[in-house]
Amino acid sequence: MLKVLIVDDDIISRTHLKTLLDWEHYGFYITGEAENGLEAVKMMERETPDIVITDMSMPFMDGIQLIDHIEQHFPQVRIIALSAYDDFEYVRQSMKKRSHRLRPQTSVKRRPDAGDPEAGRTIGA
Repeated sequence: MLKVLIVDDDIISRTHLKTLLDWEHYGFYITGEAENGLEAVKMMERETPDIVITDMSMPFMDGIQLIDHIEQHFPQVRIIALSAYDDFEYVRQSMKKRSHRLRPQTSVKRRPDAGDPEAGRTIGA
């Protein structure tokens, strides 16, 4: 199983990422979640993930700073950068790094076994 660390200052976004799919079914497991880059670095020092999924705009240490840190100290870790930022130049900086970028979806269908009353329902516009 590949270890995944989710980094986002928005608890709702972190929760959506965790429940969006059956991670273990696809060979991943969530090792933890951090509210910002500094917290993520501390967690990575205890247990190095295989993949970091990070937001770009966070307090204390933003996504670009986190990506820089990961590249210097954890070069084997793969990075997926998420952003709903309208400022393309800011997002492009992360793309110059070796991170992969996911575009925000306007709608997502929740997996049927999510264990909540809204499972299987399409969310978003």
